[in-house]
Amino acid sequence: MTLEITYIYHNCFIIKWNDESIIFDYPEILSAEEEDFIRKEVANKELGILISHSHFDHFSEKFLDLRLVAKRFTCAVSFDVAKKSSKCAKECLVINEGAMFKILDAEVKAYGSSDLGVSYLLRIGDFSIYFAGDNADWRRKELPPQINRLVWDVFSKTIGKIRAEYGKIDIVFIDLCEICENLGGILYIVNTLKPKLVVPMHFHGNTKLLKRIMKMLSLNAKVFLYDKLGDKIMYS
Repeated sequence: MTLEITYIYHNCFIIKWNDESIIFDYPEILSAEEEDFIRKEVANKELGILISHSHFDHFSEKFLDLRLVAKRFTCAVSFDVAKKSSKCAKECLVINEGAMFKILDAEVKAYGSSDLGVSYLLRIGDFSIYFAGDNADWRRKELPPQINRLVWDVFSKTIGKIRAEYGKIDIVFIDLCEICENLGGILYIVNTLKPKLVVPMHFHGNTKLLKRIMKMLSLNAKVFLYDKLGDKIMYS
């Protein structure tokens, strides 16, 4: 099996395999071009949607419109999305931390997040994929010490739990934070989960920042250095 990963914007990506597609974190801030691109990518496909939390840069009810173009449509949203959107609460699986479920042929488990909502661990065939949502090391000097301690506690325990339960992870989608003490914890995740492919995210379209930050790091993994809408990478 080969997985195809396509960059859309920010934390929004599409994973394709066989006749199936999963979209992560469809945000409110997509352009008309990006929305049209997604529709064309998933038209007549079996489509699943995974939303990690309800922040506007990760969630929009507009993703429900994709059921009009997909061959088959299913969705799962975090508990806070369901509280914010009655439509999503009615039409999607509502996910709390610890939930285990299937979306298309992917087996999924929800983990905690150091921000809002959940993060996801997927098994697609023999491949394991971690999608962080907003689970990152957001510690920085301007935050109160107690908040920084809580952030680190949730973030590190979540990554440690995934390692204990699944071992090494093939692909990790992880946030980079330029203003955070540890760039969002990318080195901690890579050193703990030992992925073969790293997909950095959370740039609000500023892919030049992605390349600049990655030049500062030496990761023992391949990195998806996307540049623009529609850039793809294959994993097999």
